[in-house]
Amino acid sequence: MKTIGRIEKWGQVTQLQGKNGTMSKCEVVIKDIGGDYADTYVATVWGEEAKKNIAKGTPVAAKLRFFTHKHEGRTYQDIVADEIISLAAKEVVF
Repeated sequence: MKTIGRIEKWGQVTQLQGKNGTMSKCEVVIKDIGGDYADTYVATVWGEEAKKNIAKGTPVAAKLRFFTHKHEGRTYQDIVADEIISLAAKEVVF
């Protein structure tokens, strides 16, 4: 899904240890443009892109990927930000 919104929050970068080395991740909150009741998405940013902190309020175009998984009989939905373009700087952030 592609959306245009503003960065509400760019979270702290955390390092995860895996069998192939470490991976960075952070949580980003993007709110659609459209007023107080616009949709808000909390997405995960992975890899080196997680370290590219974008300031709160920056207008962006984002490509989000939604998927679900089951764990212990419950279903969870995750959102991953595959691409974020800063509309203020007119550059591809990742």
